[in-house]
Amino acid sequence: MTQKGYKMESLIISMVVFAFAGAATPGPVNIVAAASGAQFGVKKALVYVVGASVSYAVVVLLCGLTIGSILLSVPEFSFYLKVAGSLFLLYLAYQIASSSPVALQQTSAKTDPPGFGKGAMTQGLNPKAWLYASSGISLFVAGTNSANLYLTLLVTISLVVCFVGVATWAVFGQAIGRWLNSCKRQRMFNVLMGLLLAITVAGMWWE
Repeated sequence: MTQKGYKMESLIISMVVFAFAGAATPGPVNIVAAASGAQFGVKKALVYVVGASVSYAVVVLLCGLTIGSILLSVPEFSFYLKVAGSLFLLYLAYQIASSSPVALQQTSAKTDPPGFGKGAMTQGLNPKAWLYASSGISLFVAGTNSANLYLTLLVTISLVVCFVGVATWAVFGQAIGRWLNSCKRQRMFNVLMGLLLAITVAGMWWE
């Protein structure tokens, strides 16, 4: 393998590690995925997972097209994004915490699983997604001689790795769901997941 080939391989590995660190760690998108997996099963939760993954790939692309520099240089822009994201995530936290145990057990027609749009919004309104993507752009793309190629690589890797990371949380949720065989446990799980999501919102403002 040529030196150029080694450099490209090393770059791809670094991008995968970077993307996985952001996609697999606890956060609002993953908490909702786990709750959805527990309540509706992985198959139905995957629609949400795809929405979140596509949305993150778009976020990375937009950050690569100079929006990232705006986020990093204009505090007001980040502030308003944080406000909008916090309100939406708190709404999701309330929905999860107040979910009916009967709906969780029987998946009633009255309760729909989070869909593609909700996954896209949860990711798109997550300030950390934008700031993390901006960091990735500055780390792997900005100032390089092959910016378009590297941006394409980062967007593609982000899409795939985000899907794997968020889907893993949905699988975890489904595994937990097998032990939620009583209304009391179901309600406790719902409240816990809602609280965790609310805590992640508080964490955005604490940093």
